Amino acid sequence: MILNGVFTEKECEVLTFNLNFRNIKTNIILFLKSCPDEHFPVTLKDPNGNIRILTTFKAKEKIFYSGKSFECSSNGSLPGELIDGIWKLEVTKPYAFKGMFVLEILKDVDMNNYSDFMDISKFDYEKEFSK
Repeated sequence: MILNGVFTEKECEVLTFNLNFRNIKTNIILFLKSCPDEHFPVTLKDPNGNIRILTTFKAKEKIFYSGKSFECSSNGSLPGELIDGIWKLEVTKPYAFKGMFVLEILKDVDMNNYSDFMDISKFDYEKEFSK
């Protein structure tokens, strides 16, 4: 689903998109496709109001995903149950700026991130990696 937004000349704005998701199996993905290089918060909340993804347009990474576990979720997101219902995407413009943005929301995409996950509770902190 592609979401297009336009900021007006107002000082502050919050744009909210209601997204109806059903039968989510593995994850929800937020892709910052075309965004101004600004610190505008972008928040994705599940139907219970829990924040699942929190980032800004100025983020280095442009793809964020939230799954059922930490292994299936990216930095800047919280894992949890993938509930059917209305998910809310909010974009906050905290200062005067006029422009456009394009976001994409997907579900159930294989992110192949399992090998990159490091469980810090099982990390060997006694090991020396570099002098």
